[in-house]
Amino acid sequence: MNNFEIIHHEICRRYIELYKNCPSILKHIPDMVGRVTKNDINGQITLLPYFFKKSLTPNLSKNVSDESVILLGVANLAGWIAYRIYDDFMDNNGHQNMLSLAHMSDRYCIAIYLAILPDHMHSMFHSLMNQMNESNAWEHEASFKPTNIPDYKKCQVLGYKSLPHSFGPLTILVLLGYSKNTPEMKKCISFFYNYLIARQLSDDALDWQHDLKQGFINPVAAKILTSANKQHHISGDIEALKNIFKNEVTHEVTSLITKRLSSAQIFLNQNRAIQYKEYLQSLLDAVKN
Repeated sequence: MNNFEIIHHEICRRYIELYKNCPSILKHIPDMVGRVTKNDINGQITLLPYFFKKSLTPNLSKNVSDESVILLGVANLAGWIAYRIYDDFMDNNGHQNMLSLAHMSDRYCIAIYLAILPDHMHSMFHSLMNQMNESNAWEHEASFKPTNIPDYKKCQVLGYKSLPHSFGPLTILVLLGYSKNTPEMKKCISFFYNYLIARQLSDDALDWQHDLKQGFINPVAAKILTSANKQHHISGDIEALKNIFKNEVTHEVTSLITKRLSSAQIFLNQNRAIQYKEYLQSLLDAVKN
């Protein structure tokens, strides 16, 4: 078994262990962990902190312990599980019996980060969490069965709503002595911000029909409906919408994704703390493909 597999299993074990005194919640954990990690090809859910450590220069990497990597992996897994459950409710597909798990998982996620981060970095943590919560609230209010087509502008909301995914790498930089104003920290945040926008747009390009049927207008569907209105098409004519997507919107969305990936690439290449770029490069390549 490879070291990263050992780390992954230890992260999952410790996460499950958190609920040992809550049998009514514990019974839902294995299925939920499986659901969240099933399609995690790049190991981002549990192993992003581990692979980020391996990406650093040797002088930096040697100062990040496996224990820190494991704790940050547990925090990321906890955050993703909470996010997934809450997201189900925002899509009107949530189950009441999962709310207690979401609340506890969210609480553990926050507690781990605040315990690891020094006090002077708590404000940055809360700021990014606030941006995530505000972005999710705006998206649901503006995009679920709206009276008007939502204006996603430059898609910043897509980056902000997922940016806490970068907390593991950011916390590692903090532990290594980088403050929020250092170039390495800023470039790391900018890398993930642009990467997450590109990944979300890619997912939305695949899911716009399904989302539209559920009453949710994602950024890609918003572009399609805007074009349909200009052409005086009936928004319920799915064949007309599919043609607009194929003939007009696909190129526009692909261009937006490419621009965000290019920006992420620049920030990755310029980050002096990162020497081995293969893993983070693979995240960008997965979206390109």
